[in-house]
Amino acid sequence: MRRKKYLYDFLVQVLLIFGVTYLFKMNPNTLQASFWASAMFVLMPISMMSREWILFKFANRPWWGAVLQFWFLFALPLFVLRIKYSHTSFSEVSVGPIPAQLWHQASSFSYLFLMAVTVWSWLKSRKTSQA
Repeated sequence: MRRKKYLYDFLVQVLLIFGVTYLFKMNPNTLQASFWASAMFVLMPISMMSREWILFKFANRPWWGAVLQFWFLFALPLFVLRIKYSHTSFSEVSVGPIPAQLWHQASSFSYLFLMAVTVWSWLKSRKTSQA
């Protein structure tokens, strides 16, 4: 079960990228699309963390570190900024000296890191179950 859990998590992460891309292509209102995309990036880790907690608690600490760093440092703050500045383009928003656009770009690397740790967890659990 554990091996498939990380594979499913990775597939959901990939599907989320395609879903967000599709959302922006189909929705002419980019501010509305960005709100929904941000909401999906907040909700997806919640579902993954819930399943991980119910099934395995804190057994895979690197995975927890990856998902929590993405969620607390990028997904939640960017979602709050989307709500707070709902009628403003992200290129015009900044938090102190840091432009929100730069923060958004950094979140992409954080998400890729989460995906890499998920794949690593899948490979590790697969190797453990074969031994």
